[in-house]
Amino acid sequence: MDVEAHIAVVDDDAETRNELRDYLSRRGFQISTADGGEKMREALEDNEIDLVVLDLIMPGEDGFALTDMIRRNCDSGII
Repeated sequence: MDVEAHIAVVDDDAETRNELRDYLSRRGFQISTADGGEKMREALEDNEIDLVVLDLIMPGEDGFALTDMIRRNCDSGII
C-alpha cells in the first residue's frame, strides 16, 4: 500500500500517542509523533504534514494555542 498522507499525532500521554501511531501506521499512513508544542514544530518544519491529530489539554502550550500556530504557518488539517 502506498502512503497516502502524513499524519502528526500530538499528545502528552505516551500510551495514547503510541496507540494512535501504531493504528494509523498499520493502515498505511506515515506518522510523526510529538509530546507537545516543541516537538510538533520540529515535525512541521521537517515534514509536509497533511493532518495533525492534536490533544487539546496538555501541560505548557495547550492544543488551542498550537491550533492558532498551525493555522498561521501551514494549511495542515487539524483534528
